[in-house]
Amino acid sequence: MRDIKFRAWDKSKKFMINNFHTKHVFKTVLNKEDEYYFDYAIMQSTGLLDKNGKDIYEKDYIKIINPDGEEIEEQMVHYSSDGGYFIEDDGDYYPIGYAIKQGYKIEIVGCYYD
Repeated sequence: MRDIKFRAWDKSKKFMINNFHTKHVFKTVLNKEDEYYFDYAIMQSTGLLDKNGKDIYEKDYIKIINPDGEEIEEQMVHYSSDGGYFIEDDGDYYPIGYAIKQGYKIEIVGCYYD
């Protein structure tokens, strides 16, 4: 079984929190004098690694390289409860795990919040 990892973008302070945990939420709530305050965009790891060994998270922009070495345009990683993690291209959805199994290389080139 894989570890479930999260990271979060702090919208108010404009920085990424790696290894995000619910303790961050409670700390934030307590710092706001018991007012409900939650200003994070939470992203879950796909459980997959890019060609450089980095965890791929939802909202990452990835470059896809086919088995012939041809680069396919950059895409953002999305999550769907129906089918896991995928990229969308012209209304079609492609699971990134399947692409990796088929010999495609994935490289993280950024994040939506960068």
